[in-house]
Amino acid sequence: MSDNTNNTLKAPSLKSDYTSLKDLKEDLALTHNFFKNFFHKINKEYDALVAIKKDFPQKYVLKDDFEDLMLKSSQAKHLALTTNKLAMGLSEELELKLEFYKAHIQIYIVDDELKAKNFTKITDSLRESYIKTHKEIVEFEIMVSRFQTLVTSLDKLFKMFESDEINFRRFLEKKDQMKGLK
Repeated sequence: MSDNTNNTLKAPSLKSDYTSLKDLKEDLALTHNFFKNFFHKINKEYDALVAIKKDFPQKYVLKDDFEDLMLKSSQAKHLALTTNKLAMGLSEELELKLEFYKAHIQIYIVDDELKAKNFTKITDSLRESYIKTHKEIVEFEIMVSRFQTLVTSLDKLFKMFESDEINFRRFLEKKDQMKGLK
């Protein structure tokens, strides 16, 4: 598992003006690749957290390792929380950038592009359809969906580790109480 040291990388900056659809698509591709790489990094951390979760016993443990299990679940809980915060921030940034690109296409580019394709009557639904037909926009929307799913999964994993930590603490306390009775 990584220690989130690469999380300070910045996504490509947005431009205030694009001269053509080609320029905008290049920026879309760069931004998409940035978020795709980050998604893969966070997904690897998620997989590592799932592996930790799978290592936990599913039934009562006869060994005296509740303290180790409690510490392990606590550390995993904190890593899940940190990773979830990062994924949530990136997800929100991704959504904002997607909206920016779509709006920019709609305001500055779509009419010229549709006129170049011999459309005479340009309607709002035609503009929206034009935007939805761009592969880069669709890939962006898929990435937004994947990030949202990952955020939800990390949140659930965090809650599982929190529950495990509480349960292992209870087992440890019961074990200590039983030792005190002897």
